[in-house]
Order: sequence, then structure tokens, then C-alpha cells
Amino acid sequence: MKLRIRNKTVLLILLIIALSALFSCKKKEEAMIETDLNNMPVKVLYRRMWEYSLDVESEDRQIINDLLEKIDRIQLGEKTDMGIEDYTDLIVFEYPDGTTKQYRFEADVYVEDDKNRYLVLSGLQDVRSILNAMVEGKQ
Repeated sequence: MKLRIRNKTVLLILLIIALSALFSCKKKEEAMIETDLNNMPVKVLYRRMWEYSLDVESEDRQIINDLLEKIDRIQLGEKTDMGIEDYTDLIVFEYPDGTTKQYRFEADVYVEDDKNRYLVLSGLQDVRSILNAMVEGKQ
């Protein structure tokens, strides 16, 4: 009888640990960049604000789609208070109804708004390679 009670207790403890791990992983997933891959923008504006400013626009559907897919794959880490003023990339998508959605990256920090800034763990270089190609006129 004691053996059955111990087995049930051990199983209950393992279940609690597994659920705790599941919910702690869920919290980290909340820090994701929101994109809508089903709603296609008609234009993208890239504003590079480094030591100098530069604006590049494109209406190329392939560039827009590639950027959205790469942004969607960016992995975010912990929240941060870090702010950078002279190395900012601003990507603004314009939709057919005139609304816009912007994505702001200050160095390796994704800026959702003034209170929500996240370290970028991976994927930003893929986005920046498309942006650099736009600047160089290759896209």
C-alpha cells in the first residue's frame, strides 16, 4: 500500500514540475514580434538612422514578403532598459487601407514601445541583409 502511495506522489510531483516548466516556457514565448503574414503590405519604408540618416522605399512584393518572414523568425530574449540613439533601423510597412506597422531595432534591441524593449537573440542579421541589399540597390 505504501508503495502505491509513493508512486502516486512521485507521479504527482513530476506532473507539477512538467506543468511548471511548460508555463515558464510559455511566458518567454510572449516576447515575440507580432507580424501578420496573411495581410500583405503594399509598401515598405526603411529608415536607417545611424551616424547619418537614409530612407529607402520599395513596393516589391518579394522584398516585403521576405522582410516579414525574416522579422517573424527573430528570436527575442529578456527585457532590457538599454537604449541606443545612433544605430537605429526603422522598418515601416504600409497597408492598402493606409495604416502602417513599424518595427524598430536599436542595435540588437527590439523596441516595441517605450516600456517594452527586448534583446534580440537571433534573426536580426537576416533582416539587415535584406535592408542592406535595398540600400545598395540590389533589391
